[in-house]
Amino acid sequence: LDNLLWNNNRLLVGFGKMSRDFKPEGTGIDPVLNSTSSWFFGKNYMKLYEAQFVKVSMTQRINQSLSFNPSVEFSRDYPLDNHVSYKLSENKAYEPNIPYGFTAESPALQKQTGFVYGLAVNYRKTQKKPWLETSGFLFISDFYNLRLAYNQGLRNVLASESDFSQIDILFNQQATLSPGTGIDWRINAGMFLHARQLHFSRYKHFRTSEIPVTFSPFTHTFQL
Repeated sequence: LDNLLWNNNRLLVGFGKMSRDFKPEGTGIDPVLNSTSSWFFGKNYMKLYEAQFVKVSMTQRINQSLSFNPSVEFSRDYPLDNHVSYKLSENKAYEPNIPYGFTAESPALQKQTGFVYGLAVNYRKTQKKPWLETSGFLFISDFYNLRLAYNQGLRNVLASESDFSQIDILFNQQATLSPGTGIDWRINAGMFLHARQLHFSRYKHFRTSEIPVTFSPFTHTFQL
């Protein structure tokens, strides 16, 4: 829904029931790659949980560079068990949906109800270089971006058990140095001001690559 409240804004409403990766989109393994690994080799890297959710978010553009993004989400999260009916691998048992370092009894993986709101401010500035020919294969833009975000889980709101607050700061820059070279770097910092109770999906996750095959860019990825 565009321009519902003010000019230059977008309101998004989403709800449903689905199986989710514990890691948010863009940080976990690609679903197609995980399916291929599971079917042919019996190795499921992706760990899933079930979520029933309602989410409302808005993006308000203040000017060409500055935008403001508030959001509210209510969710019920449940553990999931793997049930195998067909595989091409001799290994017929999938690994349980338990991330490394946790057990089935870990509080972060238990059935939980959460009410979380977030506030984010984003500043993106395009840098124009009319004297430099852009590259057709580097896929690098000339910009820098600064994002400041705050998320908080509110306990006892709609029976919510979430009780945490988190601040996150991200700076990212891409720059073309010549038609054949460029740089793409970022620095990310933050902390939990308190973390009394939160589901594992609410942890701070990073993009990692456990296997040499990936459908995602290698940039900004921890190679494991």
